[in-house]
Amino acid sequence: MVIEKGNESDIEELALLYDELNDYLAKGINYPGWKKAFILLAYR
Repeated sequence: MVIEKGNESDIEELALLYDELNDYLAKGINYPGWKKAFILLAYR
């Protein structure tokens, strides 16, 4: 596994991934308790 430091240009793609993950979690049990709006507030 390779872990790389992200760039500002990665934010939109990461936000999309986070939103898609939250949509998936909303269909079942959301074990981490993540809220979809959190990342939007964090970077905008």
